Amino acid sequence: MSSEKPVLVEVRNLKKYFPVGTGFGFGSRGAAVKAVDGVSFDVHKGETLGLLGESGCGKTTAGRAILQLYRPTSGEVIFAGKDLAKLGKKELRTLRCRIQMVFQDPYSSLNPRASVHEIVSEPMRIHKLCPSTEISERVSDLLNKVGLNPRYAIAFPTNFRAVSASASRSRAPWRSIPILSSATNRSRPWMCRYRPRSSTCSRTSRMNST
Repeated sequence: MSSEKPVLVEVRNLKKYFPVGTGFGFGSRGAAVKAVDGVSFDVHKGETLGLLGESGCGKTTAGRAILQLYRPTSGEVIFAGKDLAKLGKKELRTLRCRIQMVFQDPYSSLNPRASVHEIVSEPMRIHKLCPSTEISERVSDLLNKVGLNPRYAIAFPTNFRAVSASASRSRAPWRSIPILSSATNRSRPWMCRYRPRSSTCSRTSRMNST
C-alpha cells in the first residue's frame, strides 16, 4: 500500500485575469492582465507548499483565487471533493471555518477600530464555533498559542506591530484548518519553487502531519 498522504487540495489550470482598458486611448477593449495563468499543483495532507517568485508575479492573487476571495477566471480548486470555484456564497460560507488566509500586512487586513478580542472572536461568533460564554476563554487560549499575553486582548491593532501580527495569526488555529494561505514576500525554509506564469511547480520539501 502506498505511503503517499491523501491529497488535500487540487488546483488545476487556475487562471485569474483582470480586465483593463476602455477602448478610449487607455488600452484595447477586452484586454486583460493575466495575473495567474494556468497554475496547477496538489497539496497533500500535512504538507506545506510555498509559491516563490518576484513581486507582482501573482503569488498572492493565486492564494486569493484558491480561497475564492477572488473568483477565478477559469480552472478548478478541488477541496473536500468539491470544486470551490463552482460553489455559491451560501456553500462557501459553510467552508470558511475550514480555510483561512493570513495577510502580510495586519494594518490593512484588521479593523483598526476593533480590539484584539473582537477581531479574534469574530469568526467564532459568525460560525457559531463555541457558546458565547466560552469565547473569552478561547480568545485567551489562542493568544497564548501565538505567544501573545492574553492581557493584550483589550489592545487595538495600531497599538503594537507585534500585537497586530499575532492577532492575524491567532484567528487561524482555533480549529484544525486544512487550508492556510499566507500572503507574504518573505522566503520560508520549505518552499515550492514556482516559475511565474508556469503551470508546473516542483515540490522541494514536505512536512510530517501532526
